[in-house]
Amino acid sequence: MKVFLIGMPASGKTTVGKRLAKLMKARFVDLDAAVVAATGTPLKQIFKTEGEWGFRVREATALLDVVRQRGDVVIATGGGAPTFGDNLAVMKHAGPVCYLRASVAALARRPGLMTRPILAAHPGGPAKGLAALFRLRRPHYEQADLTIDAEAAAPAAIARAIADTLPAFARGAARGHRRGHGHGHGHDDDDDDDNHNDD
Repeated sequence: MKVFLIGMPASGKTTVGKRLAKLMKARFVDLDAAVVAATGTPLKQIFKTEGEWGFRVREATALLDVVRQRGDVVIATGGGAPTFGDNLAVMKHAGPVCYLRASVAALARRPGLMTRPILAAHPGGPAKGLAALFRLRRPHYEQADLTIDAEAAAPAAIARAIADTLPAFARGAARGHRRGHGHGHGHDDDDDDDNHNDD
């Protein structure tokens, strides 16, 4: 099973993802780190030389690479990944997508977030930049299969809450797989370091 964690920067995707992978006895992949590994270039340099579009294309390629891998994998995505192209559809087709939800006020208190260039460069200041980014991305995040409140709960509790829901997702996927084969069809499409950018 592939499990995807989405949400704003500093919402805890990497921390929760590592704990969830341990519970699942699965591999953990940080999508930003996967881009760095594939290119051999720090993310800030990719943004500087190729712009956001160049980074997003590389990110989408890294996502497809992870989806094609065998075995159980927990993937922590970059904050902007679900908003680009068909990334969200790719994720939802491959496995459950979990949104780690946190309010703008809670995110603003997370260490280091408000100094990131994408927020610091906003004409209205970092606080307004964060609010604008949240408004832009929230409609994409809210299409997740599962939403978890990431404000107050500890990462271990969040990981356990996600893990407890996965058997139901697995049963649903298995039923869909059997129905698809019965009708001669495939799956239904409906069914904070140097390795992290400022998205």
